[in-house]
Amino acid sequence: MGFVDTVVAHTEWSALTQRVANQAANLDIGARAMLNRLTAADTGDSDLADLVRSAAVPGLKSRIRAFLAAVAITTAVVGQACNKRG
Repeated sequence: MGFVDTVVAHTEWSALTQRVANQAANLDIGARAMLNRLTAADTGDSDLADLVRSAAVPGLKSRIRAFLAAVAITTAVVGQACNKRG
């Protein structure tokens, strides 16, 4: 597929990215799965560790309440906007 064999100007990144994406889309399912495994970082262990550390910080309940309140407000605002468009 030609990864890391070309140096292009920043202005050409978008076109190059699209060309490579098109090439990847033409791979068979097995090759595509292997490409994904080889190019995607497995961060599951560190993600879980980060989650545990964040949950251990005092004030978890109040952070959850604040998050839920913000979601409720956002949902209400979006709902009102949708109703106005209705």
